[in-house]
Amino acid sequence: MTSSPSPSSLEDILHNLLTNIQSENYTDVLSSTTALLGLHDTTSNSSNTTDIDEPLSDNLKKTIQEIHCRALISLSKYTQLVDYYHKNHNDDNHNHGDDDDDERFLEYAYSLYKLGRYVQCHDLIQTKLKKLNLKFKQPTDNSSTTSNASAADI
Repeated sequence: MTSSPSPSSLEDILHNLLTNIQSENYTDVLSSTTALLGLHDTTSNSSNTTDIDEPLSDNLKKTIQEIHCRALISLSKYTQLVDYYHKNHNDDNHNHGDDDDDERFLEYAYSLYKLGRYVQCHDLIQTKLKKLNLKFKQPTDNSSTTSNASAADI
C-alpha cells in the first residue's frame, strides 16, 4: 500500500488511480474511485476523502464507475457492488437512454451470482435478453421482409 500524501487535485487523484491500477493495488484503487465519485466508504480505513471541486465529464465518470465496480469485484466485495448498482440505478437521473441505465449490468449480474442469488441473477439476465430481442428483432423483421421481396424480384 502506498503511503503518499492525500492528493488534492483531480489530476493528482487520477495519477494515483493509474499507478494503483498498474500495481493491482485494488484497495487504493477503490479509495481513489470513492473519492472521485464522491462516495462515502465507511468500511475503508483510508483517509482519502478529498472532495473534488472539478466536475467530471460524463465519459470520465463512466470510466471511473467501471473501475470502481471492477475493484469491488477484485476485492470480492459483491454486496457493496450490488448496493452501489442499486443506488446508481435508482438515483441516476441523467441517463440518456436505456443502455446507460445498465452500464454496470454485467458486474451487477456477476455479483448476484457470486452472492448465491441465482434466481435474481437469472431473472435479471432474462429481462435483459428480452429487452435486447425486442430492440434487434424489429429492424431485422423489417429488413428481412424488404430483402425477401428484393430477392423474389430478382
